[in-house]
Amino acid sequence: PGCNAGGVMEYIFSGIYATASRGSIDLRGKVIGIIGAGNIGKRVEAMGMNLGFKVLKNDPPREAAEGHYEFCSLDYLLAHSDIVIMLVPLGESTRGMVGRKFFSSMKKGSFFINAASGELVDDEALKKAIPSLGPVIIDTWNHEPDVDRELLSMVTVATPHIAGFSYQGKQNATATAVRGIARFFGIPSLNEFFPETDVPELEAVKLDLHDKSQGEIASVFQYNYPIFTDDFMFRMHPENFESLRAGYKYRREVYF
Repeated sequence: PGCNAGGVMEYIFSGIYATASRGSIDLRGKVIGIIGAGNIGKRVEAMGMNLGFKVLKNDPPREAAEGHYEFCSLDYLLAHSDIVIMLVPLGESTRGMVGRKFFSSMKKGSFFINAASGELVDDEALKKAIPSLGPVIIDTWNHEPDVDRELLSMVTVATPHIAGFSYQGKQNATATAVRGIARFFGIPSLNEFFPETDVPELEAVKLDLHDKSQGEIASVFQYNYPIFTDDFMFRMHPENFESLRAGYKYRREVYF
C-alpha cells in the first residue's frame, strides 16, 4: 500500500494543470476536495497545499480515529470544492456512492477526477452531470477493460488505469517485496534494499515552487507528464485497454 501514491498524485496534478491550461481556467484560490485521505490522499493534500490550494478532506474512518478537526462532511466538501478527487477504497459502503445526488451537490463547473475505482461511480449519472461540470478526468472505469465508449467520448481526459504507473512506484514496490522476503528468510543484507535508477532520465524531478507562477508550475507538470498523450492513445484504441497498460512506458515522478 502506498507504493504508487506519488505516481497517482503526479497524475492528478498533471491532469488539473493540463485541462486548466487548455480550458483557460484560473486555478488561483481554488479549493481541492479529497474524498478518501489515505496514502494517496495525503500526498495530494501535501502537494496541493504547497501549490497554494485550499484543501478539504472527507474520510470517515480517519475522522473516527483522529477526530473531527481536519475533516468535513461529504455534503460540505461537494458544496465548497472546485476540484473533487475520488481516492476512496472500493467496498460495499462505497460502491456506487457517486451518483445523481452526489453530482447535484457539486458546485457548477467543478472538476471531477476519479483515480480510485470505476465502481465508485454510476456512469449514467456521470454522463448526465457532465454538461454542468468542468473538466472530467477518468483513469478508472466500470467493467474494465470494456469501458463505456459513450462516457469515454464525453470526458476531458481518459486514461486506461495507469495513474500509478511511475518508475518510482515500481522501485517502491520492488523494494517492499524484497525487504519483506529478506525479513521472512532472515537476510539482513537486504533489509534496506532499494533498486538503483538504471534509466537516468527517469530520475524523479524536484519541483522548485519558490516564486513560480501558476503558468510555470503548469509547464513543469505538463512537460514531465504530458497527460494528453496517454489520453490520445487510449481514445484511438480503447479496445487495447489491456495492452496499453501492459506496454506502458513508465514515467518519472515530481516531488517538492
